[in-house]
Amino acid sequence: MPDRELAEDWYLPSKELAAAAEVALELGQPLLLTGEPGTGKSTFARYLAGHLAPKYLRLAGVETPARLPLYTFETKSTSVATDLFYHFDSLRRFHAVHDSRMSPDNLDYLTFGALGRAILESLPWDDVADLVADAGEHHGPRRAVVLIDEVDKAPRDFPNDLLNEIDGMFFRIPELSRGGARQVRSLSAPRHLRPVVVLTSNSEKNLPAPFLRRCVFHHITFPDKVNDPGRLADIVYRNLAMYPSRLADSAVRFFYDVRGLALEKKPTTAELVDWIRILHARARFAGGIDVDARTVSSLPPGYLGATLGVIAKTAADLAAIEEFAKSWRDEQAATH
Repeated sequence: MPDRELAEDWYLPSKELAAAAEVALELGQPLLLTGEPGTGKSTFARYLAGHLAPKYLRLAGVETPARLPLYTFETKSTSVATDLFYHFDSLRRFHAVHDSRMSPDNLDYLTFGALGRAILESLPWDDVADLVADAGEHHGPRRAVVLIDEVDKAPRDFPNDLLNEIDGMFFRIPELSRGGARQVRSLSAPRHLRPVVVLTSNSEKNLPAPFLRRCVFHHITFPDKVNDPGRLADIVYRNLAMYPSRLADSAVRFFYDVRGLALEKKPTTAELVDWIRILHARARFAGGIDVDARTVSSLPPGYLGATLGVIAKTAADLAAIEEFAKSWRDEQAATH
């Protein structure tokens, strides 16, 4: 099994998703991804940084490392636009005024956010030496990928407040001072090293139209059982670094049927991968069962039942899937 931190190495984007990312790279616009939770929106950003973007840039004649760094911003309901660039701890700075043991240097109260760090590292150290005291802590100039995850969680003003900054890839820091004088510091990424921005949304609320106009949009759909029947199995095998097996193939068929039930929360690709992983892993405790030679319908009821909580997330859904598993087992037995 692959290291889960390297899941992007086994990511299998659709042709449409890869094409949307290439369009966003060509235009220099953010890529906005929607889709059910668990369909791989965030993992695609890692795949873009580790594989697709470097390949695309090299084909365009741009000297690019094998992998681009990825910086992630986890959006919260309290997020404001400046959080994406930097955070200035004004409370600690206030206490420093009255505490001689604390540093008077405003830089000590400044931390960079995901997009701020990416813009900072798009510049040579000489240009940002006043912001990064140690040259060893600066890895630029280089290009990076920035993931703004679940942007729809933020207050409504958050996307609109980012419009100019994302268009120009710049931001200002007004809290700095030099020699006791107030100083506004501006940072702007050079065009050839502009960060590649990926935003994800679970469509919990609508994003403002002006913001949408500045993005390349793509909706990640669940693999279609009729028009692309092998895709879901391919995703499973790549993620689990395993060869096709009877159990996995039947699990995919069972999973498609489960998604057809009237559930409160339909399971998605991430749950399927975890479920097949545990179906195989439980063989260690099952007294010699050769699970690879089994199908879902031929697994012992207790063996299967103990795993269904991976794909069911409410009590009602679990009861419905357990009931369906019984009838599915009987139907498969009658067929064979």
